Amino acid sequence: MRKLETSKRERSDANPLNIFGPVGFIIIIVAIIIGIFALIKFFTPAQYHIQINTSPEGAEVLLLNRKPLKTPCDFYIKTADKAIDFVIQKDGYETIEKSVLLKKKDIMLNYKLSKVKLEKTLNMLVMPINKGLPSPAVYKIEESQDGVLYLLLENGIVFSRNNSDFNILYRGTPSDFAITPNGIFIVEGNSKLILLNSKGQNRIAPTPFSLAKALCYSEKNNTLFIGCQSGLYSYNPESGEFKKLCKILGIRKLYLSSKYLYIFADYGRYGPYLVNLYRYDIETNKLSTVKRKIDTAFIGRNKLFIAMHSRNDVKILSSAEDTIRFVSVGIIKDIPIDLNHLYVLNNKIYFSTYDGALYANEGNEFKKIADFNHIVSMGEYNNKLIVGTMRNGLIEDPNSGNPRSISIGVLTPPVYFLHSADILVSTRGEGVYRYKKDEWRKVLSFKKEVGSFEQAFSEVTFQGKEFIGTDRGVYIISKNTISKVNPPDYSPRSRNFLQNISNSLYDFSESGIYYLDNNIWKKVDSNLPIGQVKGEVIKIRNIIFHNNVIYLLTESHGLMMSSNKGKTFSVLKGTEGKLISAMCISPQGTFVASGNELYLIKDNQTITSLPCTIGYITSIVYNDNCIYVGSSNGLFQYKNGDFFQINKEDLHSVISMKVADNNIFVSSGDCVYKINFSGH
Repeated sequence: MRKLETSKRERSDANPLNIFGPVGFIIIIVAIIIGIFALIKFFTPAQYHIQINTSPEGAEVLLLNRKPLKTPCDFYIKTADKAIDFVIQKDGYETIEKSVLLKKKDIMLNYKLSKVKLEKTLNMLVMPINKGLPSPAVYKIEESQDGVLYLLLENGIVFSRNNSDFNILYRGTPSDFAITPNGIFIVEGNSKLILLNSKGQNRIAPTPFSLAKALCYSEKNNTLFIGCQSGLYSYNPESGEFKKLCKILGIRKLYLSSKYLYIFADYGRYGPYLVNLYRYDIETNKLSTVKRKIDTAFIGRNKLFIAMHSRNDVKILSSAEDTIRFVSVGIIKDIPIDLNHLYVLNNKIYFSTYDGALYANEGNEFKKIADFNHIVSMGEYNNKLIVGTMRNGLIEDPNSGNPRSISIGVLTPPVYFLHSADILVSTRGEGVYRYKKDEWRKVLSFKKEVGSFEQAFSEVTFQGKEFIGTDRGVYIISKNTISKVNPPDYSPRSRNFLQNISNSLYDFSESGIYYLDNNIWKKVDSNLPIGQVKGEVIKIRNIIFHNNVIYLLTESHGLMMSSNKGKTFSVLKGTEGKLISAMCISPQGTFVASGNELYLIKDNQTITSLPCTIGYITSIVYNDNCIYVGSSNGLFQYKNGDFFQINKEDLHSVISMKVADNNIFVSSGDCVYKINFSGH
């Protein structure tokens, strides 16, 4: 009997074409193509599609490293960027600068440009009165090839051809500058790059960096190097192009030798005063580490000098650039870790500390040769050593035994007028000065401590004694003796505002409200949430006492008022939750500033917002039947509903103001001025 053949059972996955035939083949091909496109899309950075539309049309859109585009326009940027910086401008309309963080792949940006208002300006007789005030900090000393001395200050750049008479080159808050054949490049406010040349001042915008601290120019490569918080950038003055060269966090300084660009960068949170030293090969674009965790270094004459702490001592080491094999050249005993500087001139090695000690080597031994207040830089001029200090100007030839002190004169550090009846100013970290007989005279010196920058806020005379309130306590000046008397439970770094109320001395601060009774501070029971260890604490910015009413200008609780000597306070309606930066009581009403906003209050009831674009308001005063407003953009007069900017070229920004003897005294952040109204 023949065995019946059993039909083979075919596997369903053996050949899909047997099931689908030609259709299955097409499906497979389509699936492969889709998969390839998906992979390409996955590994290829996506792009943002951006459309910009403005009203009126035809404005010009300036994008970083792109040619100007006419609106309306659209363009693409890489997804990895996520943010765009651009400027929109049109003749007769305002220039709008924006930085936009993108969240969608297709984005429409609409901008309405306002017509440019014609500026109303007013010129008045403004007289600088700097005599007797300290010099600003000198952070950099640079001599140009034609023998001009340039100084980088905390509030500008000055220059001199004889190391004595200084002229102002630039006002602002520069981080660094570099002298080039194209002109002088300046980093302003850590993010703006400015070029000063024969054509005037030109801002290079927009810039891709932020928190820049250092500039260095290579004439050989015609390249400006920019060191900032996120890395090293380059800028080509001819093409106007920026490039990011490498990522090094926290760059502080740049130095260019004949071979390399040297980079000082923060060591990290483990050593706030220490740095790492790197070198960047400009030709090969290679970055290498020279030494980590050092105090400071000096690069010059094909040699490297570094200072490193070893327990309580500092070792000074040197090496040829090519080898980086360091050998000891001396030891300095018992040196604190702080802001140190190293300089080499005429084969002499100089080392300084922040507290003012200056050392020089004799062979392999270092000796202290001088003491100065707060050394913050070193340099040379006419082959002589020059030391830059925090508040004492320049010290020329400090190793000669007969050093010459040179005051900057034309600029002063930022000063604040004290809340008092007299004309006094406070310089942070330095002291308090009184204006008398056309000169500032020091009445109180603050204790010099590393990292301590004491600031005074108020002064009052009580029972024949002068009291000064600072953010470190309360001082008493009596018969040329100075003592300190702090309220009980005093909180350090508390801003103290003193006021004579009903023949009693009151102190308003974050620690609480106190009054002086028989030389003993007693606390006032108040409904203010101040002096608390936990909970909501009020930060006081200023205090005004008028018609038996106490006005507190606070940082987050608006304008607070009390008519019972501080026992109970109420918030002025309409100012709740606002930061009150300035206030002035005048016959026209009470003017109150909250940052960039200005309000007019009448009868403590009606609040009117005054339209103005004058920047962050720092102070308001009343004089000669007009209101004067000081802001980050200068000094303005408010009269008959209009604002007039006063002496725009001189008064770039206003820190503080005071009215006395029918005159207005103005601190502009780089100079103190007196506006005389006696002839009006």
